[in-house]
Amino acid sequence: MIGRAVVRAAVVSARRRGRLLRPTLIAGFNREAADIIRALRANRSSGLVPVGCLASSHSHYPVHDHCGELDVPCLGSVQDIGDVLDRNQIDTVLIASTAYDHDVLARFIDSLRDRGVDIQMSSGLLDVTTSRVQIREVSGIPLITLRGVAFSPGRRFVKRAFDLVVGAFLIVVGAPAWLLIALAIKLDSRGPVFYRQARVGREGSAFGMYKFRSMRDGADAHLEGLLEHNEATGPLFKIRNDPRVTRVGRFLRKYSLDEFPQLLNVMRGEMSLVGPRPPLPNEVDAYSDHHRRRLEVLPGMTGLWQVSGRSTLTFEDMVRLDLLYIDNWSVGFDLALLMRTFAAVLRPEGAY
Repeated sequence: MIGRAVVRAAVVSARRRGRLLRPTLIAGFNREAADIIRALRANRSSGLVPVGCLASSHSHYPVHDHCGELDVPCLGSVQDIGDVLDRNQIDTVLIASTAYDHDVLARFIDSLRDRGVDIQMSSGLLDVTTSRVQIREVSGIPLITLRGVAFSPGRRFVKRAFDLVVGAFLIVVGAPAWLLIALAIKLDSRGPVFYRQARVGREGSAFGMYKFRSMRDGADAHLEGLLEHNEATGPLFKIRNDPRVTRVGRFLRKYSLDEFPQLLNVMRGEMSLVGPRPPLPNEVDAYSDHHRRRLEVLPGMTGLWQVSGRSTLTFEDMVRLDLLYIDNWSVGFDLALLMRTFAAVLRPEGAY
């Protein structure tokens, strides 16, 4: 196990430096193929580098080259696969399953049997994690079974117990750091150590979310004058180099240390350690019904979108990742996201 972990870490490190990469042909140029390309580009550790696409076959689909919008050229159709592989150094063929009719897909896979390339195929379930997926065979037909993830009372109890145990531990261990941060805030600028902001929680309930103050006292009064400089999408508001942020506050935000007091909200049952970030009331006012699904569970101190790009993601990306978390929740998922959060804090990319 240790040997495999070391080799895996070495391979991931090499791929992030541009080595051990695998030129990959994306079979399909529909929306799913475009989503796959974005995912591969966002996760270089996979080693799969899209170098081209193949045309889709669904006659009832409008002909639209989604891959071309991402600067990935269409190299031909499935009928041209032999010539495409001969002309290009292709290591892997990744098939977007929704791009082809069943009979075309079967012939296509058969034509790749002796080509010496690795064949991978998406399930079409881009918003479902593998922990929910089970494949079984019925009379020679492979079927995909999806495990339900409804937040039953039992599951909510388990998640709440997890929050209380881990939250209490983090408060005790982090107490010395809290004192140092509080002292730095008081020495840097006038005003209280903590900042309490109105947020919206589960099922639209309002609560006050705690943070270490990272802006000068009374910063909310100056928000309206900065709206024209907003760099976020949707109902969010974020700008780089916000003039209201103090010197200590800039450091706290860079490493997300200003979020620590939200452990008090966790202990009070207003938040969870992991979940969608709690929105502001004015943000919720602009939500569609689709966006309001984020409010089905307790909001969290960290979540899937925070470890997937943080402030660099669009609002719709944030919603998609939050709903993916809600639909695929498990204690193991929470533990994995907490571990990834610690790594993201130490490597503060996209934080402002």
